[in-house]
Amino acid sequence: MRLVLGGRPAPSGSPGPMSDVVEAAPSGLPGGLVVQVSELPILGTVCLATVAGIVLALTEAPTSTRAIALPVFLTGAVVVFGSGLADLARRREVRFAQVLIATGLLWSLSALTAADGAVLSSVGHVAQWGAVLAIAFLLLSYPSGVLESTSDRALFAGGTMLLAVLYLPTVLVSSRFPHPSPWAATCTSGCSSNAFSLTHSTPGLVTSFAVPFREVLTVVLFVAVAAAVVRREKRAGPMLGRFYAPIAAIAVAEAALMVVYFSLRGIVPGSHAATVAGWVFVFSLPAIALGRVTGRLYRRTYAANVLDRIAHDVRPGTRSVRNALADALADPSLKILEPVPGSAAGWVDESGAASPGGQHPGERITEIANGTRRIAIVHDPALADEPFLVQIAGSFALAALENDRLSAELQTSLRELAESRKRRLAAQLSERQKIERDLHDGAQQRLLALRVKLEMAATKLDSRDPVEAELIRGLGDEVDRTIDEVRAFARGIYPAVLARSGLEQAVRGACRDAPLPTTVRAAEIGRYSSDIEVTVYFACSEALQNACKHASGASGVTISLWDNGALHFQVADDGDPFDAQAMRYGTGLTNLNDRLAALGGEMAIRSGPGRGTVLSGSLPLA
Repeated sequence: MRLVLGGRPAPSGSPGPMSDVVEAAPSGLPGGLVVQVSELPILGTVCLATVAGIVLALTEAPTSTRAIALPVFLTGAVVVFGSGLADLARRREVRFAQVLIATGLLWSLSALTAADGAVLSSVGHVAQWGAVLAIAFLLLSYPSGVLESTSDRALFAGGTMLLAVLYLPTVLVSSRFPHPSPWAATCTSGCSSNAFSLTHSTPGLVTSFAVPFREVLTVVLFVAVAAAVVRREKRAGPMLGRFYAPIAAIAVAEAALMVVYFSLRGIVPGSHAATVAGWVFVFSLPAIALGRVTGRLYRRTYAANVLDRIAHDVRPGTRSVRNALADALADPSLKILEPVPGSAAGWVDESGAASPGGQHPGERITEIANGTRRIAIVHDPALADEPFLVQIAGSFALAALENDRLSAELQTSLRELAESRKRRLAAQLSERQKIERDLHDGAQQRLLALRVKLEMAATKLDSRDPVEAELIRGLGDEVDRTIDEVRAFARGIYPAVLARSGLEQAVRGACRDAPLPTTVRAAEIGRYSSDIEVTVYFACSEALQNACKHASGASGVTISLWDNGALHFQVADDGDPFDAQAMRYGTGLTNLNDRLAALGGEMAIRSGPGRGTVLSGSLPLA
């Protein structure tokens, strides 16, 4: 199978170029970004060194702070760095994984806020501001790690200006950082001073204007980020909506947390609620990493459900396959295109209508081929982010269409075979009727005429030579026996009574000369086509002859005929049973089975103690 996605001109014979489509890199990474495996040891070493340094610094923190900060930091670092490095190793969403690790480094440095000593604590505060902006970037760039829309880029630019204008400059003029803060939520007095401050006190303008104003703008920023992420979730398809859902929930929670945290810090800075809010904020980044994993799980579960629905809902026919895919992928606009036979560039949809070479900008195309056949699936752009699901679904559709084609060819071959067998049976029947007419109108009539002439000759000789007359009458008896044999032979070829009086009378006539007492039970049997009547007649005759020859201990035979939409027959004797499963058909039964099969009928033989042997069969009348 091969998958074609892209915004480049389509190759000859493909459905056409696509607008606004990103070419999927061979690795499945956005923008063709490829990570070298050699980078992993370097990034792993940096992460490990950062964690070790922060742990060492936190061991010097006050006991009450260290008891909370150390386990929280180690847990969060394992989640963030572990998931980021795992994605890099598997070359999956590499750009976002790189951003996640970079944010994790800032987040790790922010843990120094809880460390003892002015320098480390000050570094932690500055890194904390950077981590907040990096978290906003993560939320906006999920899952590609790239700000794809103008509004997203504008939001991040606003956050960057906020950090550069209202946060970083205050480091040089503030004697202390605002408290309490994440990682040092319990610090409301006696906290470490700002090691980077050039002044001994904080200007009133910073305390009364810059700090409250930047906190309001930070809340506005995260509310806007949450709105952007929620909008993206709503615009995404069912599958990507599940992928975005955890991150959208985290973005909304982050915006709400900003409102609660800054409000509590301004009104009741020493409250237990402010402490809890600070620690909840610390878990923001690990929550994003876990939400990413949860989104993937949702997406994979959805993909499995999609494939399961396709497997169960696909029915024969291109339109049915298309409907099954459209329903499973929740894309009503989905179309399946097939190349026009004998054309290098023409395509038709499932209704047989010609499809134009170019597609609308809001569509994407996935082309599936298996070496002998190819199709193109025109689908919603949201599904372009799940190329492998579309490819697997398309491969299933292609297999279903190919199976449908092969089934149609098989059914056509079976119909042609059945028609051929019917024509052969009809030709044999016609030939039998011709032979029977020739015997009746030719040899039989000549023998009857000869019998009449012999009787006339014998009558003339009665007065002159009675002996000769008796000899001639003896010849007449021989002629009578010959006529009987010819009649029996003709009846074996095609009984005249079958054509004149129908199946029931013909079967009753065949039973009169049977060695075993035979009963015929016919329930509302009418007239049928000659091929059906002849087939059932000879089936009953063959079964009757077999019972008379081979049914040892049989005292009689019963032939039953009935019509319930199909013509059924049954020939039963009460002779000794035998193993019907081990029995091999002779020429007569083989020919009979072939006759029935040629007309769509079937035959069965059963034998067992207390029920003798039963040969039964049926023929459809439609």
